[in-house]
Amino acid sequence: MWGFGKKPIQADRPSQPDASGTGEFADAAARTWRPAQVDAPTDGAPGEGRLVVQDEWARGFVKACFIPLAHYDHPAWTVTDEEADRARPQMQKFLQAVVDRYAPQFLARFAVRHGELFDLGVAMASLYYLKWRVVAALKEEEDRRRTAELHKTISIDRSAATAPAEGPEPVLCEQCGGTFPNREELAKHLPCKGPPN
Repeated sequence: MWGFGKKPIQADRPSQPDASGTGEFADAAARTWRPAQVDAPTDGAPGEGRLVVQDEWARGFVKACFIPLAHYDHPAWTVTDEEADRARPQMQKFLQAVVDRYAPQFLARFAVRHGELFDLGVAMASLYYLKWRVVAALKEEEDRRRTAELHKTISIDRSAATAPAEGPEPVLCEQCGGTFPNREELAKHLPCKGPPN
């Protein structure tokens, strides 16, 4: 039952590494696992292949944190640029740490294990970015057009305002030849008795 049929542990083979770090476990680990080769973050200039998080990106991330609250709770949750600048330095440091330390390691492991999904994610991210730029340009143009419509000046011709208003055209009775100012007066006249004698 428990423990029956198991081979006895041999005393001459240590199951754990000794003080020198050698042994069966250490040898097996050395054969099967190698630490990922990730470049250490450099403090070099942006031109040396290092992605530097811009101020606008950090401000955008701070504002994005409040979008769900502004959408689902109340529009007063919307963060202005001045309010976002209060938390921008801390967000910029955090994003820079993610870009320098965590993202390369995660992406290296993910790309090796899930190549097709990684390729799809890259393709969808690039498509999303391209569409976002097009939609942002369209929204900006629509806002510009809407603002121009709101501020458009309407010219009023004073002579047209003082001219007497013309009423409906007079209506002619076909039987008697009488002229009436509108259709209601013609309807009161009907049935027509014919031309006057």
